[in-house]
Amino acid sequence: MKQKNLIFLPKGNWTKMLISLVLLLAMVTSMAFAQQKTITGKVIDETGATVPGVSVMVKGTTVGTVTDIDGKYSLSVPAKGEVLNFGFVGMISQDVQIGQRTSIDVTMKTEVVGVDEVVVVGYGTRKKEEITGSISTISDKQLKTSTAPSVVSRMQGQVSGITVTSSNVPGGEATIRIHGIGTVNDPNPLYVIDGVPVGPGNNVNPNDIESMSILKDASSAAIYGSRGANGVILITTKHGRENQEPSITFSARTGFSQASNQYDLLNTSQYGEAVWLQAKNKGNAPNSAQYGKGTSPVTPDYVLPAGTKEGDPSVAPALYKYPDYQIYKANKLGTNWYDEIYRAGIVQEYDLSVSGGGKKSTYSLSGNYLDEQGFLINTGFKRYNFRVNADTKFSDWLKVGQSIQVIYINQKGDFGNNGEGNAISNAYRMQPIVPVYDIKGNFAGTRAPGTGNASNPVAQLDHAKNNDGKWFRALGNIYGEATIMKGLTFKSLFGYNVGQWNSKNYTIPTHENAEPNKVAGLGVSSNYSILWNWSNTVNYSTAIGEDHKINVVLGTEAVESNYQWMNAGRSQYFSETPEYMQLSSGELNKDNSGNGSSWALFSQFGRINYDLKGKYFLEATARRDGSSRFGSANRYGIFPAASGAWEVSKEGFMSGTKGWLDMLKVRAGWGKSGNDQIGEYNMYSTFGTNGYTAAYNLNGTTGSAIAGFEPSSKGNPDVAWETTETVNIGLNTNMLDRKLTLAVDVWQRNTSDMLYRLSVPQVMGIAQPPYVNIGKMKNTGIDVELGYRNTLAAGKFTYAINATWSHYKNEVVSLSNNLKEVVGYSLRQVEYTRATTGAAYPMFYGLISDGIIQTDAEALAAPKFDTYTTKGHFKYRDLNGDGLITLDKDRTFIGDPHPKFTGGLNIDIGYANFDLNVFFYGSYGNDMINYVSRWIDYGQFVGGLSRDALYNTWTPTNTGARLPMLDGASRSQEASTAFIEDGSYLRMKTLRLGYTLPQSVLDKVKMKSMRVYLQATNLLTFTKYKGLDPELDSSGMNMGVDQGSWPTPRQITIGLTLGL
Repeated sequence: MKQKNLIFLPKGNWTKMLISLVLLLAMVTSMAFAQQKTITGKVIDETGATVPGVSVMVKGTTVGTVTDIDGKYSLSVPAKGEVLNFGFVGMISQDVQIGQRTSIDVTMKTEVVGVDEVVVVGYGTRKKEEITGSISTISDKQLKTSTAPSVVSRMQGQVSGITVTSSNVPGGEATIRIHGIGTVNDPNPLYVIDGVPVGPGNNVNPNDIESMSILKDASSAAIYGSRGANGVILITTKHGRENQEPSITFSARTGFSQASNQYDLLNTSQYGEAVWLQAKNKGNAPNSAQYGKGTSPVTPDYVLPAGTKEGDPSVAPALYKYPDYQIYKANKLGTNWYDEIYRAGIVQEYDLSVSGGGKKSTYSLSGNYLDEQGFLINTGFKRYNFRVNADTKFSDWLKVGQSIQVIYINQKGDFGNNGEGNAISNAYRMQPIVPVYDIKGNFAGTRAPGTGNASNPVAQLDHAKNNDGKWFRALGNIYGEATIMKGLTFKSLFGYNVGQWNSKNYTIPTHENAEPNKVAGLGVSSNYSILWNWSNTVNYSTAIGEDHKINVVLGTEAVESNYQWMNAGRSQYFSETPEYMQLSSGELNKDNSGNGSSWALFSQFGRINYDLKGKYFLEATARRDGSSRFGSANRYGIFPAASGAWEVSKEGFMSGTKGWLDMLKVRAGWGKSGNDQIGEYNMYSTFGTNGYTAAYNLNGTTGSAIAGFEPSSKGNPDVAWETTETVNIGLNTNMLDRKLTLAVDVWQRNTSDMLYRLSVPQVMGIAQPPYVNIGKMKNTGIDVELGYRNTLAAGKFTYAINATWSHYKNEVVSLSNNLKEVVGYSLRQVEYTRATTGAAYPMFYGLISDGIIQTDAEALAAPKFDTYTTKGHFKYRDLNGDGLITLDKDRTFIGDPHPKFTGGLNIDIGYANFDLNVFFYGSYGNDMINYVSRWIDYGQFVGGLSRDALYNTWTPTNTGARLPMLDGASRSQEASTAFIEDGSYLRMKTLRLGYTLPQSVLDKVKMKSMRVYLQATNLLTFTKYKGLDPELDSSGMNMGVDQGSWPTPRQITIGLTLGL
């Protein structure tokens, strides 16, 4: 029964007296307010920190005040005052109804659309209204939409012009592409954290980030020269503010994650039927090691020994001897291998931060702990983050500061992903009749005859439970900034990025497998990297009259990186316990290897910005890079850029739009940036040793050999910079009192002198050919960002909708002087992708299937593909018209893994103290190759089969089936349109409901803020794709090829945030 809130008043005179009293009090109150009343209150930000200097005005009057150092205010409000306006630079202005209140507390939120927003750019900052290039920003609030451990994953859908795909392993990293794919080499953007260049990773605490700037075009990224061709991501961590009282924020969340999908596979009896159907389709009499012979399959009691019944002497428990003689009972109902390896993985995260500042010093420090169990058994990820930022003004002219982050990561288990040998793939490759364990509790597997060659995925994950990877990283900077004179500053920053990675991988005997490994082994790897950079910049700002503003930045930067690695392996151990399995304990195969590399960069750069009347903006940049990766003739490259913007809305002829148009700005930019990601020693011919191919017997005996050298790679001293040229035209507008925002960018990105390793005949030897400057690639696209926000019910109800939409088109203009030059990607002797002139990089390549041949007459008329062309098989299209199907003449491009567009939709709703966030992300128009289908639909090997393989396969009585007849024919498994699936999807990435306790309640317990929330991620996915997940984290030539990847986890968490 639905409850109602009811108020009961006593009958009789009590009612009249109460009503009279209320009227009397109302009259007295109104008389008092007819003169004036005093309003007091406190203003805090979203973290709970007090905000001094906030303007508090009675709207429609000149009466006002500002908050003190504690964020408090007191204001005498005249009788006609109805609304208080709270305003502060960089924060959203708020109007609050006064009503009958005498105390009004306000939480100010960061302004994300205001023209005065400060945007971090290369080696400095600019106001948003002054930006002339294609730059998008992400606030800390946007990053909190997601709970993904990777910062890159949290960027997905938050801004336009980027494509992000996430790995679903614990602590999984993500792949990001900015404005398409610009090269066949390393297409990753440059990351810069607090002025230090770093590589991508999952080792940054997202809660530490204050803002991110994505430099998407060359006019904004050219100041980073040879490292900016694929875009630049600038990350700024949190700092304290001057005159900020100490603020402590603690947050905690916990929950669980589960796999969201699994393949629909046959059980044991159904699998037997499929075995009989396949034999019938081949024209053979059924003969199975497990299901026997005859007219129908018979499920045995035991699968090892094969096909035996209860009571057979061979299955007597007394005969059992591990590992020589195992006995497996048949699982007659069928083993659901996904149920066996899936679990609810516990997730917990704790974060503590402290920030504050005085007149001369500010500080911000934090600690974070993340523990994420994988939804596959025996997998997990732990991360520890510590950060300290401090800045001090020693005088009016000198400021010194430092930033340091320390990260430690420990990951456990088998993280294999998107490959036919990982646990996800072995779960579909295992037959259902095989049990998880034998009769004595040891692992069972494909040692049972006729059950294929997969690995028991439960055993696989158990054997790898002690595999671990430990990563330590220290990242930071120290800087000094001197004000030489008014408008002229000098800044020197020294940054460092030190990393150490250690891993152990144990090989445990797999006696249960058809292809067993019988010897225990250990592999140990270790590497470390040290990168330092030293930048020195001079910044000069001046104004000439009221109309002209000029800013000039000049600087130099030196970068050096050193990297070393070592690997060691041993095998044959007396004991398989991790404590015993050390390198020195291994008895055989004592292999060791190691190497190192280094590179350096020295640069000079400059940027000039000109502002005319606050309406016309010009920017020009140039950088000269010298890289150790190139020979002396081409060591230096110059990368210029220019851009401009016109704020049209400030023109006199636009005066009629002031009622609805707040700002309209058009932008245009051009620039060149470079890419030197070709390895460290491409200019040199290198040699190496090899114990098998470069060892010689010089003693006249057959039992000894002396190590020699062989060519490893051919050098190219003439190799030069890969150059990317970008043209960008953009528009930004704010309308309806800045409630509606729109940003549009149209761009073209041309890569020339693309570094490509030419194919050479095998007769030229085994040495790897060098990179040469010969390729070209083109990307074109459009980015759109649209937002609307408003309030209702006197500010109690707030809502905001922000959408992003991105489209790009990729084309290989040329790979080499040979227009027919191609590169491809193959699996199991079948080529699935190809890249060549005139096509995208890459595209799917194969035969066109025109359906399934239904009759003998249709087969007779169809193009012939060896003896395959019979009814029940695919009818492939004869592209060259010769009546035959041949792979070299009849294959063509059959699909495109690049999406037609991607987009995100953020919906924020607030009412009183409640807040709701819903975030959707989608991709449309991208194709996928479902390589897993080759295993479970077509029976590539004797492994698990899908329900479609039995019930949706062609037979004379099931001619409308999706699949051809089940007969294991290799020609059915050729790459063709039959394997192309629509990878489009729309996913509800986040659903979060939160509640913030009223300030009046918190004041009683001396707390600044308290918020609780419930969050669900990846609740719903709408897609036609038949695989586990349409969001596939793959790139390069295997982009869009699904070999069996971890599905997206569905996660439910509860969280708490406290401000003290």
